[in-house]
Amino acid sequence: DNGVRAASYTSGRVLDLPDLQRWKSDAQRDPASATPPDCAQYALVAIDTGLLWRDGLRFDISFRERSARARTVQADFTPQTLVDPAEVSRWPSELQDGQSCKVAATDSLLGTGGSCIWQRFPLQKFLNWPWVLRSEFTLGSGPGAITQTTTSLDVQSDRAVPEDKLRVPDGFTVTGP
Repeated sequence: DNGVRAASYTSGRVLDLPDLQRWKSDAQRDPASATPPDCAQYALVAIDTGLLWRDGLRFDISFRERSARARTVQADFTPQTLVDPAEVSRWPSELQDGQSCKVAATDSLLGTGGSCIWQRFPLQKFLNWPWVLRSEFTLGSGPGAITQTTTSLDVQSDRAVPEDKLRVPDGFTVTGP
């Protein structure tokens, strides 16, 4: 909303790997002797959350708890370049839901991933930017690998956002400054 308000909402299910947390902790203490995680232990966990930026505050919204935690995060309201534009121009382009995006690939100790970042807005950290239209992360490799894909299902750029999406929902408990 003209650089002063923004909102992002997430709902669905995420994969929880409880033994992965144990492995991460063990690997920090002694990477060589850490027992690999048992990824057969998993659960699908429902999420219904939101982030709202307005009035110089970031609100973490929980629809399950009907609460909003306000925090002062000045960096969220200050545009910050994440990647040199010349480097971004070399990234491959894709179409996601009819929108052009640049694909940024990442590798880590846990696996590989990539995000298709919407090109309509600058690649900078500001409010809820950069806007990722699709992301994938693959944990492990081979036949036992697990891939998580996240997709923006509702991309609207040609009309005003409903006012109720840019405020804390009625009846929610607000904590913080």
